[in-house]
Amino acid sequence: MLTETTDYDKLCREFRWKIPERFNMATACCDRHADGSGRLALIYVDEDGGTSRTSFDDISEMSRRFANVLKADGLSRGDRVAVVADQTWIRQLAELGRLFTKAELKVFTLDDLAPARAWIAAD
Repeated sequence: MLTETTDYDKLCREFRWKIPERFNMATACCDRHADGSGRLALIYVDEDGGTSRTSFDDISEMSRRFANVLKADGLSRGDRVAVVADQTWIRQLAELGRLFTKAELKVFTLDDLAPARAWIAAD
C-alpha cells in the first residue's frame, strides 16, 4: 500500500514491492477471481469492431490448458518458450500459462526462434 505523500520522487525512491517468497502471479491475477460465476474479465475489440467477452473462469481454464501442454512437452522452470503473436489477449493468456510452469516466456525475432523448445503461433 502506498503512503500518502506530496513528495513523488521520495515515494518512488523508497517504494519496495512486498512479494512473498513463493508467489504465483497467475493465481493472484486470475485464479482467485475464477469462482465459477462467469465474472467478466476481458472485453476484446478487434480491428473490425467485433467484440468478444471472456470470463475469469475461461481465462483460468485456457491458461491451465496451455500450461498442461507445456508440461506434457516436458517444459519446466527455466525452459524457454517463444510465442509468436501480435498484441492480443492470446499473448497474455500464454503469459498466464507460462506462470503456472515457471518456464521463461520470450518474444523472439524469427532468427532467434531456434533456441526455444516450444513454439506457439497465433494469427
